[in-house]
Amino acid sequence: MSLDKFSTVMNKVRRGFPSSVFFLLGANAVPLLGVLFAGWDLVEILFAYWAENVVIGFFSILKMISAPDDTRGLLIILTVFMKIIGCAFFIVHFGGFTAAHGAVLYAISREFLNMQIEPLELLYMGRYVVAALFLSHGYSFVVNYLIKGERKQTKGNDPMFEPYRRVIVMHLTLIFGAGCIIILGQPFFMLLILVVLKTAVDLYAHLKERRRYAGNLGTGSGSVVKSVQRLKNCRSTMSKAVFTDVEQFKK
Repeated sequence: MSLDKFSTVMNKVRRGFPSSVFFLLGANAVPLLGVLFAGWDLVEILFAYWAENVVIGFFSILKMISAPDDTRGLLIILTVFMKIIGCAFFIVHFGGFTAAHGAVLYAISREFLNMQIEPLELLYMGRYVVAALFLSHGYSFVVNYLIKGERKQTKGNDPMFEPYRRVIVMHLTLIFGAGCIIILGQPFFMLLILVVLKTAVDLYAHLKERRRYAGNLGTGSGSVVKSVQRLKNCRSTMSKAVFTDVEQFKK
């Protein structure tokens, strides 16, 4: 495939996804690099991903605070009051969920992985992953939620319960994958598979969330609703380019 054709295909792929997808993939590439070049093991990966709970919770609180207010007279006071109560409740129940999840990982790491360092040390070691995940979620919050208008479609307590849709499935996948790795003795290729699997689940959840909002926002030029058709066009373009190159090679 020529360079021009490859550039055309990649531009179509880029337009087929929300820009936040590329930040998500970049953030999830950091653990992959850690496994490949820094000798990270299962414990470091699990605790780095656990820290993402805190990042998700932080931006969920920002969504709750910035959700539309009812500006009709005294109702705005009630809305602000309910936001304060909602944020406090969210901190308690999501914080409890995060703490319980961390305790489970800690117990597994002590019992089956012979972990010798404290969780805070692990978090310090995984600070680059946490920073990358914070950047990814922050970009999505600013671009998708604020600029593209997902904020206007937020209803009631949506931001309070939205994180569970993403976090529970993602971390059940991680725990299941970790169990398989422990049984097999932490082979290198299984660590890579776990990182790729987590990235795939994360990507699916992100696109599903964008699609849900896009259904309410309509089909603007940057809407996820158009993504499927664009990706089909990308695949068609790539297939034609490859077929043309093969035919030219035969000649």
